[in-house]
Amino acid sequence: MVKKPHDRPDVIVPVPWRPSRANAQVEVLRISEVRPRLNARVERLQFHGYLLITRGSCSHELDFERLSCRPGSLVHVRPGQVQRWRLRDGVDGLFLIFEPEVLFAAPRRAPTFVDDLGFDEAAWPALVHLVDRDRAAAFDWMTRIERCLREATGSPLAKPLICHLLAAALVDLARRLPFSSAVPRAAPDRARRLREDIERSFRVTRSVRDYAARWGVSVGTLDRLARDTFGTSAKELIDARVILEARRLLAHTSLPVASIGESLGFSEATNFGKFFLARTGERPGAFRARQA
Repeated sequence: MVKKPHDRPDVIVPVPWRPSRANAQVEVLRISEVRPRLNARVERLQFHGYLLITRGSCSHELDFERLSCRPGSLVHVRPGQVQRWRLRDGVDGLFLIFEPEVLFAAPRRAPTFVDDLGFDEAAWPALVHLVDRDRAAAFDWMTRIERCLREATGSPLAKPLICHLLAAALVDLARRLPFSSAVPRAAPDRARRLREDIERSFRVTRSVRDYAARWGVSVGTLDRLARDTFGTSAKELIDARVILEARRLLAHTSLPVASIGESLGFSEATNFGKFFLARTGERPGAFRARQA
């Protein structure tokens, strides 16, 4: 076990689910209407977002990858990812956002449409460029959901209708996308459970043995699951999540390197530095300077 983290202030803006309509689980935002409060902001969403560019071109940063967007570009932002808006004048689009619970009820009582299709939401590519009928279909789905949200008048049928429209939209888009993933289609639930477990615990432990004990399996079994679902070992999967968070904090905050290491469970700054160097090829300070 490693040291538990302490909460630290940073400049990555956390964005919780706060819909404009009470108890809504889905919303559609017009980029032209929310641009003033978004541009250049670094933020961490706690919900899903599908950004469809309808006019103009821009770039969108998603966990250190700069995505070049143009009309028809569809960007998927997963909960927990860090994004930076880089909107230019004249850019517009639709941003479909929704709570994760819309897709995966917790606790899950029955299979969802995602299970029926056999793919995991993390398998969606971060960026695809839609053209012709596919681009028109994405726009039609989002505007249809937007219209239903606007017309909702308190009917008990409004919420299930909107949730079903969202499911239908994602199913339709999935069949249109050049869909590919390292996650086998046969085991989306196990892949999701493993990823969620790492997300909850990567700051507390980097030990595969600790994860295996929670799962009630051997280290070898958990490692085979990681290789079968993600194409990498369980240890590499855990360490990659730690490195991603370290890069986020180094690039987007002014926290001291030692404080970042402590927040990630390292009892000594030197241990964090060695860990980061071994897995990235550069020291934390050098990475921060390069990002600046």
